[in-house]
Order: sequence, then structure tokens, then C-alpha cells
Amino acid sequence: MTISKQTRYEKSRARFVGLVFLGDLFFVLLAMLLGQLWVFEFVPEYGFTNSFPEVLDYWSHYCLGLLIYTMLAHNQKLFRWDVILSRARTIIIAVKISVLWAFLVLGVALTIAMWPPVSRYFMIGSAVGMVVLLPVWRFCMHWVLHRTRLFGSCGKSMAIVGTGADAQVLAERLRSGKCGLYRFSGYISTLNHQSVDGAAVGDTLLGSVEDLENLMAVGGFDSIAVADVDLPRRDLVGIAKLCEMNFIDFKALPKSFEVFSSCLEVVNLGGVPLMSLMELPQNRSINRAIKRGVDILGSVVGLMICAPVFLVLIPMMRRESPGPVFYKQIRVGQGGKEFKIIKLRSMKVDAEASGSPGWSTLDDPRRTKIGSFMRKWNLDELPQFWNVLIGDMSLVGPRPERPELINGFLKEIPYYQSRHSVKPGMTGWAQVNGLRGDTSIPDRIRHDLQYIEKWSIWMDLSIQIKTFFNYKGAC
Repeated sequence: MTISKQTRYEKSRARFVGLVFLGDLFFVLLAMLLGQLWVFEFVPEYGFTNSFPEVLDYWSHYCLGLLIYTMLAHNQKLFRWDVILSRARTIIIAVKISVLWAFLVLGVALTIAMWPPVSRYFMIGSAVGMVVLLPVWRFCMHWVLHRTRLFGSCGKSMAIVGTGADAQVLAERLRSGKCGLYRFSGYISTLNHQSVDGAAVGDTLLGSVEDLENLMAVGGFDSIAVADVDLPRRDLVGIAKLCEMNFIDFKALPKSFEVFSSCLEVVNLGGVPLMSLMELPQNRSINRAIKRGVDILGSVVGLMICAPVFLVLIPMMRRESPGPVFYKQIRVGQGGKEFKIIKLRSMKVDAEASGSPGWSTLDDPRRTKIGSFMRKWNLDELPQFWNVLIGDMSLVGPRPERPELINGFLKEIPYYQSRHSVKPGMTGWAQVNGLRGDTSIPDRIRHDLQYIEKWSIWMDLSIQIKTFFNYKGAC
């Protein structure tokens, strides 16, 4: 990538971020104006007595609101490029900021005794307006960025060094649009280091690493990702130097520490710097306490809400298939500890009479009619709120598997045991991405490890919301 092309990319991205920032300020101001209008028109203690201040009387409050929003948005990384590209992260952060903003503006205004006195109704109305307007504005800009050519210079094309399985997985994700504005440009073979899979590569082979300098001069890509983990260090350093000389972004799959790669830190052991795995986010004391508190509250509320559902489902279950209503099964939880998971029985009593464990499929003949309905809407999982309450599970986490199945997975699937470093959950990142039932185990593991590595309370909230609307893969 030439200097001029790199400069155009940086300038185009800066212009887009600047436009997003100005739009955010406009819609925050609009939310405050709507909040004041709502109070004046609909709150009796102000509207009916005509005692509410005029718009211009609140100018200092508007300035304070914009200032605090800017500080919060910066602190919560709302203007970071990867956040702007993610609609899900944007809406979660925007909602979080809106709530914090209302409390901070109200607190500061009362502390410094701003005049006229700030109205709590004004703050509520403004915060609600921000919760609605900011996500809509961000969604519109996301559409403009991805569906129009107005900011075409913000995108980059990526060439992948390597043609093996890892390279093909990355290429597929690039083609599917799951990598933001990165587009797949083609493969660069490593010749003796990795054989070329002709059927998979097809006509997307750009050349070999020996021709890399000439390929860069042609300008067919702006970024390189090395996906051949067996590439010698000498060659890897050489590619990185070429990228630096030609203003090409350089990325590489981690050769060591392939699991939880973003949780690494440098530690000093006797004067020798070593790479070490940090404590996982949700296993830190404060995060563990917060997550457990949310689990207890959520499970109590869940059991209360589910009680009427049980009163409707249980008679229907017994009428169609006499026998126990609840079904207990041994599963493996945090640290490899076994526990009994509780579900509403969705299959016939003798469903596993053969003694061979397995997953349910879409047209499984072992299922009852009411069981199929419960599975489609996840109703058979509702008793697991009890597992959450007693501490065997969490509301969100990797789904627990049966020990009979795990014994095989440990030998066949790398890093499978890593998913047991946290509590299993009623729902998880893999499930809201359609990986339920008889689906790819490696894909599930990849999503579970992503969740463990990137965990936050806001990610948990996002997964819980998506669970209500995403039934892809339900069976």
C-alpha cells in the first residue's frame, strides 16, 4: 500500500469518526430538548402551572450534558473503530452510557447548585431519548459505511499467507462479512512450508511468498494475515519487514498461546521476561461477585416468572407421555466437577434405553409433541434456573456436556478442557450464534473460548437479550 493510499485510508476513517462524534452530540442535544418538551407538556407540576424554564434557560445544563457525554463516550471507547464497526457493542455501550450520563449530570448539577434547578423528569426523559436516538443514529451510519461508497476508503483488502485449514477459516469469515470492512483479496502460498489445497483455493491464489515484494508493488491488497503457524520465524520476520516498508498492515495467527491470546501479560521471573496467562476476566474477585449476584437475582426472578408456565406445561406433558415431569442428567461443570442438570422432559421415558448418549436432531422420533414445542422455544431449559440459584451453573456461559461425550472430545478437540475454566450457563455465545444440538463441536468450542476470553457483564446482558430473539439451530 502506497503512502498516499495509507493517508487516504487514515483521513477517510478520521472523517467518519468525526462525523459520528458530531452526530452523537447532535442527538444527545436533541434528546435533552425532547426531554424538556416532554416535561413541559405532560408533567402536571410543571406544564399546568407554566413554571418550567424556557429552553434557553437550560443552556448551561445542555453544555454540561454534552461535556459529560463526551467524557463517558471516550472512557467507554464508543469512538473506537472496532466498536463503531460492531452494532451489538455500540447499542450495549450506548445504553450503558445513557444510564450513567443521567446520574452524573443530575449529581453534578445538584452539587454545584446549577440554576434553574435540574428536574429529575428532565433527566429521565433525556436518558430515554438517548437510549432510542443514539442506537438509531449509529445503525444508520453503520449502514452508510457498509452499504454505500461514501466512505469506501475506510475498507481494506486482506491477503492471507498460507492455504491450510486455518487460512481457509479466516478467508471464509472475510467473505461472510464478519471481519468488519476487511475484504478477502486472495491466498499467498508458502510453497515448501505448506501444500496448496487447489480445490479450496481455486482461482484466488495470488502467488507465493517468494513473489511477495512484487505482489505488494502491484497493490492488490492493503493488509496481510499470516495463517501458516508452521512458517519459520525467519520468514515471518521477513514478511513483517516487507509490510513495514510498503505500509501494509501485518497480522498473524498466534503460534504460541493459541488459547486466550488477548489475556497474556509479560511477567518478570528472576530478571527474565516471560509471557504468562492472566487471570480470566470473570474469575477475578470483583467480577465473580458481580456475576454471582446477577445470577442469584436472575434465577429468583426467573423461577417466579416460570411458575405459571410450569402449571400450563406439566398437565400437557403428563397427558401425552405419563412419567416423571423433570429430567435429571449428569453434566460436567467448572473445574470438571459433575452435577445434575434439571430439565423438563421433552422425550419419551425410554428415549435412551439403548444406553448410548447423543444429541437431539430436528426430527428426532424420541421427542413428544409438547417436547418439540418446548425445545423450539427453550422452555425445557427453564428448570435450570434452580441450578443457577444453587451455584452449579450461571445464567450465561458454555453449555455443559455429558461426561460420556467429553471423554471423546478431550482426545479429539484441542483446548476442549479450557471451557471448564468457568461455570457453564443456561445460554451462551455459541447458542445465540445458532450452535445448538447436533452442530459442529469445534465451532462451538471456538465461540466458547471467545466468550471466556472477552467476557464482560455487558456481554452477558447482550447474550441474554439475543437468547429471546435468536432460535437459529433450535431442535
